[in-house]
Amino acid sequence: MKKEDLRKVKISKHHDGSGDHVTNGYFHEWATYPYISDSGTVVPETYAIIEIEKDGLVRNIQPNRLKFVDDF
Repeated sequence: MKKEDLRKVKISKHHDGSGDHVTNGYFHEWATYPYISDSGTVVPETYAIIEIEKDGLVRNIQPNRLKFVDDF
């Protein structure tokens, strides 16, 4: 898929989603991964697969850190 077809996002600099949204990226899709809690229960966690604009690295980012935008 071409970058111009992907949705643009800005990523907050803090893991709790607070602060300025300073990093630009391209949203590829949602992914769900199993997380094992302290009690041993398997809990699904959802992440966005984001391609970072600056260096092209692909990261799993928590949804609360994203803001979908029209332009950077």
